[in-house]
Amino acid sequence: MLDREGLPKGDYLFREFYCNGPDCDCRRVVLQVYWAQGKRVAASINYAFEPSKPPFDDEPQTFLDPLNPQSNSSEVLFEIFGS
Repeated sequence: MLDREGLPKGDYLFREFYCNGPDCDCRRVVLQVYWAQGKRVAASINYAFEPSKPPFDDEPQTFLDPLNPQSNSSEVLFEIFGS
């Protein structure tokens, strides 16, 4: 159970999602942090297994995924994930 400022008390589960296409080589995972008591996704984190290469070298390796659900707690959960 997490007890951190800015985070509702409760249980948080990390679920991972990968491409399942036979020709996919994206080398990424989307991690969704699920808040059990709220029964919803609290953060969606995109993680690349390798650092970006030119011409995309300004792209971060880990970031909150703008295409998936987020919450008011997303930034705190992202910080916890990165520590």
